Amino acid sequence: MRTYGITRNNNDTKVSFSVNLDGVGKSKISTPNDFLNHMLVLFAKYSSIDLYVSCELVTKQYDDHRVVEDIALAFGKAFSEALGDRHHIGTCAHAIVPEEEALVMAVVDVSGSFYTRYDVPVENERIGGMSTELIEDFFTTFARAAAINLNLKKIYGVNAHHIIECAFKAAAVAIKEAVAEDEDQLIKRLSTGKQQSAE
Repeated sequence: MRTYGITRNNNDTKVSFSVNLDGVGKSKISTPNDFLNHMLVLFAKYSSIDLYVSCELVTKQYDDHRVVEDIALAFGKAFSEALGDRHHIGTCAHAIVPEEEALVMAVVDVSGSFYTRYDVPVENERIGGMSTELIEDFFTTFARAAAINLNLKKIYGVNAHHIIECAFKAAAVAIKEAVAEDEDQLIKRLSTGKQQSAE
């Protein structure tokens, strides 16, 4: 199983993040940001990656930007470690996903190079108490820490909540395909492992 857990502590937050890339989409999310909690649950469901996330405030002053960034950083690092050598996966994938009237496209390459392009504009400045500009920060920080190429583009949409849900769902579906183990490479890797065990 491709799993990894990480704990990051600083002066603002204490974050624990565990991923299982070979999961079934289970999640247990507890952070001070309810909207991000909802998005991470969606990500787990549509990527089939199990996510276990806990974020506690160290200081009494809540900093929305710090919380989102720290969670994204822990997510990216755990994701990268769980991927391992990246030699036995599909690597590149894309997805176009709807949510009501909205439609968003995600294109990913998880082979180890970092780049992000986030073209998912919304009119609302905040949703559920969260600044919508932090969504781009989340994806950029996650992609940098995970060493992946992540492109997100809104094709159309009006409702800000639906559009952002689309972005998370599209990213999840594309990443699910990109990290899927290539059958030929997997058989070769497992055969090599059995040979080494026998020796």
